[in-house]
Amino acid sequence: MTDRAAVPEDALATVLKKEKNRRLHRAMASLPAQYEQILLLYYFAGLSVKQIATLQGISDTAVKTALFRARVRLRKEWEAEGYDL
Repeated sequence: MTDRAAVPEDALATVLKKEKNRRLHRAMASLPAQYEQILLLYYFAGLSVKQIATLQGISDTAVKTALFRARVRLRKEWEAEGYDL
């Protein structure tokens, strides 16, 4: 393959990634605010469970429970849109 053939594949991959991210953010925005915030702090800000617990003023167990419930709800939202995780 030539370099010219690789460019459209790269461009397509970029577009698909942006679309997937847009849909993911839309699904996250449909979650209750507490779940969305905890997911953002954990996955995007890279905070630990302990750090989130301290920041939110809740127990580590409460953070773990919220993460679990948020993931379940996010998966349902994502699948409702017709996508697999």
